[in-house]
Amino acid sequence: MYAFPGGRVEPGESLAEAAIRECEEETGIRGYNPRLFAVYDLPDAQRPYTLSVFLLDCDEDAVPVAADDASDAGWFTAAEALEIACPESVRQSIARLENSD
Repeated sequence: MYAFPGGRVEPGESLAEAAIRECEEETGIRGYNPRLFAVYDLPDAQRPYTLSVFLLDCDEDAVPVAADDASDAGWFTAAEALEIACPESVRQSIARLENSD
């Protein structure tokens, strides 16, 4: 399943700091200039949670490498990403990105 890098916020960490850390942990890419893009309140069988999606900048020559919790990592166009199974929040974020140009 296609998903954006992500995870939980650690104690004392801001949402933006967590976005940068998770991106680096899961892809090896150190992002910068975090901007809150979307917020989703998601139901969960055990406990509902809030998903905050950030946009990050990175160096143009950055090459993503999958961490141990992913089978692969890479750059995808919106159309390519939507051809892969992915959560509804990812589909909505991609549609919003396409409409923001």
